[in-house]
Amino acid sequence: WYTAETGGELVTSGTEVSEKDAHTLYAHWTLVKVFSVTVPAGLPLAVTEDGVVTSSTDAAIANNSTCDVCVTGISLKTVNGWTLVPFSYNMAAAKVDSKLIGFAIGGAQSANSGDSEALSLTGDWSIDAGNTMPLPYDAKVSATSVGIDEQVLTVVFVVEEA
Repeated sequence: WYTAETGGELVTSGTEVSEKDAHTLYAHWTLVKVFSVTVPAGLPLAVTEDGVVTSSTDAAIANNSTCDVCVTGISLKTVNGWTLVPFSYNMAAAKVDSKLIGFAIGGAQSANSGDSEALSLTGDWSIDAGNTMPLPYDAKVSATSVGIDEQVLTVVFVVEEA
């Protein structure tokens, strides 16, 4: 409690009050922001024998915060011997079992070859407080002689207060 609506002196249980008449004390509030964002634990892919890639249709980032947030960065890192290639890469020219993957998410897509890449974000990646943002994603993978039952890529989202 304070002696004025703005500023004023702090009144605590130990404050000696000399004012004998009725008087008003004022509460001062400080907004405490809660920052909590939920991202998908996985972005599953299924690959048919014909090389058709299917991705989940319900992937989304949930903003559980009391403030608006924005995805400011996405980075990719391959695992288990896979190599990242541009999403536009012609997989028909790739050898069977070459473990190549091109990845796209929300309009951003891999553009380089190697084991990691920071994607260039396009469009609006903001998420209002209490809302979700769908994550449409896709991948192109090289042909394989056996089914893929392993993690091929780690996707990291950088989320900050908007």
